[in-house]
Amino acid sequence: MEFEMNVRGNDVVINVLWFQPATKGKDSGHPDTWYPAEPADFEWEILDEFGGEQIYIDDLTQEEEREIEQEILSVMFGLVDDYEPYE
Repeated sequence: MEFEMNVRGNDVVINVLWFQPATKGKDSGHPDTWYPAEPADFEWEILDEFGGEQIYIDDLTQEEEREIEQEILSVMFGLVDDYEPYE
């Protein structure tokens, strides 16, 4: 999946290479059937504004990466406010 975004003043295309939606945990019933919740997981790359060549924006900050990842979740599921990536 691809979508357009502006990163540091550059019009780019975010290409989502792989996406696994979050899953709810289960903590009811017999403890042998319990399992933890899992956050959404994905891999992405930044392409030029035409969706062609992969480009690198040096030293993306954690805040910039989080903004891209929030946008991925927004595109996939609608607005998401409580995404917490693993550190």
